[in-house]
Amino acid sequence: MNKKENTKPNINKVLNFFFSRSTKLLISIIIGSFSLASLNSFEIIKIENPSSEFMHRYEQNKKDRPEEYQWNPLQVSNHWQYTSYTGGIINTIISSDTTFNDTVYYKRIFHNGNFEFERNTEEATYCRDIYNYDEDPLTTELMWDSLASEAPYNYFSYHNPWGTSSLWETIVMEKYLAYLPLFEDSVMIANLVRYGGTTGCEEYWAEGYGLLLFIAGGGHSALTAANIDGIQYGNFVDVEEITIPFNSGSINSLTNYPNPFNPLTTISFELQNNVENVIVEIFNIKGQKIKTLYAFPNGSLGTSSVVWDGTNNFRRPVTSGVYLYKVKADVCESKFSKMILLK
Repeated sequence: MNKKENTKPNINKVLNFFFSRSTKLLISIIIGSFSLASLNSFEIIKIENPSSEFMHRYEQNKKDRPEEYQWNPLQVSNHWQYTSYTGGIINTIISSDTTFNDTVYYKRIFHNGNFEFERNTEEATYCRDIYNYDEDPLTTELMWDSLASEAPYNYFSYHNPWGTSSLWETIVMEKYLAYLPLFEDSVMIANLVRYGGTTGCEEYWAEGYGLLLFIAGGGHSALTAANIDGIQYGNFVDVEEITIPFNSGSINSLTNYPNPFNPLTTISFELQNNVENVIVEIFNIKGQKIKTLYAFPNGSLGTSSVVWDGTNNFRRPVTSGVYLYKVKADVCESKFSKMILLK
């Protein structure tokens, strides 16, 4: 059985052919007004003792097509829709990609307006440390997921990329093979627990399909529809109300005044179309980045500016000399110029 085949295999035939024994695990999620009429089930058919023939084929497929077996598939336009225990609809969309320091990141948009820039490696998913969550100006990214590692009880920690700098811990509790009726596919499942301070959550992830189930704070949200790599699974609700921000902006008229300066200068630029996550980076003559300034992270339009006070990321004054500065945004081509600090 090939991953992401657009066929509908008979589940009993699949299990009888490939597996010596199977156990059905049903995770039922109550949504809406908590009545039987609004009962929705996220179904995982857990496979015990899979045949060696099937596992050999599965591992070979991962080697041949590794991009299809990422725990966190980040291709542009991928879309996940979740239903919460109260009946609310939650959408997560990969809206665009961009390049930071010669590395491609993908922008994940959440329905409530939050966003992250993420990238995958063979071992983990990394989150761009765009707002300095860990309070370390030298850190460019944070490890977000390490689901490729072996379970059980694989432990790792990371800084929470959702507005606080608190250190969170994660334990991968269990990994197992399962058949997912929503995707009509058999893949590895990872069950993990995250916690930080007095809060925590439990998550279920599927290799190649992303987050399936999220449980936290007495509530839970289950995946009910997805569009991954151009293939739709399940039925979306209210998709006509979702605007995917595939914006195309530009940066023009980059200047700083005064120039030369001591110690303050205002860096000005013009934004064409609506852009988000505008960043100004300052480099010394050796090409070493010494300062990062953030301007209008929620989007802006027209003439914008930031002030540099002649200090580095550690708030220490820099020496006289020529400095380069770069303005970039998530979907714009970066612009460079130079300035002179005279003391």
